[in-house]
Amino acid sequence: MHDLSPGAARAFADCSAGPSDAPAPRPRVLVLDDDAAQRELIRLYLQDDYDVIGYAAADAALAALAQQRYDLVVSDIHLPGLDGLGFRARLAERNDTDLLPFIFITGTADERLKRDADQLGIDDYLLKPLRKRELLGTLRRVLARGRARRLRWIDAAREQLERTLRPQLPERLGGCRVVSGQRGSALLDGLYAGRGHDPAEGVSQVILVRLAGDDDEYGSAAQLRASYLAGLLRHLPHGQTPAATLATLLARTSVDPVLAGVRAEALVVHIGPSAQVSLAGSGRVGAWVLASGGFAQSLELAGPLERRLAPGERLLLMSRAPAPLAGGGSVPGFLAQITARQPLPMAAERLLDLLGADPGLLLLLEPLAPAGRS
Repeated sequence: MHDLSPGAARAFADCSAGPSDAPAPRPRVLVLDDDAAQRELIRLYLQDDYDVIGYAAADAALAALAQQRYDLVVSDIHLPGLDGLGFRARLAERNDTDLLPFIFITGTADERLKRDADQLGIDDYLLKPLRKRELLGTLRRVLARGRARRLRWIDAAREQLERTLRPQLPERLGGCRVVSGQRGSALLDGLYAGRGHDPAEGVSQVILVRLAGDDDEYGSAAQLRASYLAGLLRHLPHGQTPAATLATLLARTSVDPVLAGVRAEALVVHIGPSAQVSLAGSGRVGAWVLASGGFAQSLELAGPLERRLAPGERLLLMSRAPAPLAGGGSVPGFLAQITARQPLPMAAERLLDLLGADPGLLLLLEPLAPAGRS
């Protein structure tokens, strides 16, 4: 399973939420200083633009950071008990505060302290006595730099998760040549493609899943649920029929608290060594046989289905059929004829146009040529 730290989960949720008419919340600043007058001065300097909460001891500040979110920390270095350097080191060890922007304030220009602070990854430091303009400018600069750093981290994490959730299928599975494609994002649209293999039977399994939700929270949490689903699919029992695997998947998603309020539209495919294909699907999935003469046959997936692909036939599978084609609709004959004359990858790209704006996954299969024939 792909576990995300609390900090990563919160960062994803923050940056995935849709636009809102509500005013942006004021940044929350935690001030750590054992001098009450200094804490009050900082609060007065920042009160017009920030919510400021002050603490006199590092232990109390650590407890507060574990309970509530803050956007930035301003801390004195010289503190009784756990000093500012030790406080910053504790934050760096926690995966929910390691990216938190941090500013040190100190009354001495000690180069050794500055080196020690730099090694802890602080963003800036200020000398006392503090001046309002300098403090405000430093906070704005550090917050902007921290957000840019967090967005770069999120982009890198998203790219890695996209690759993980969309594993590349080999060119051949069982007795078929295979090409896959997708519309939409694995993370934002809850798409997942996984495969397995039963060496004893020579059967390859492919599972295409699209998560769909009705709740307002779903959009910002789809990526977390898609990652969770990837781990869930890896632990499905082996050796089952497509129908049994599908039933197990749907049963687990219906009772799993992480996937509450989510519908799983899934297609389970077994591909045998002689181009024998077994299917089971739920939701708006679709399956069509495209013949070389331009004929297209829609396959009924109300129950388990088996079919051996003949030479010249191609099998088109979609995790979410476009609305005009759902419920037994037919692929336009001219499209089947065009794709039948194209190489498999080009045909898959052409067929992806059927998805339009709908996110989904596509699988296109054709039987391998008999030995001795190309």
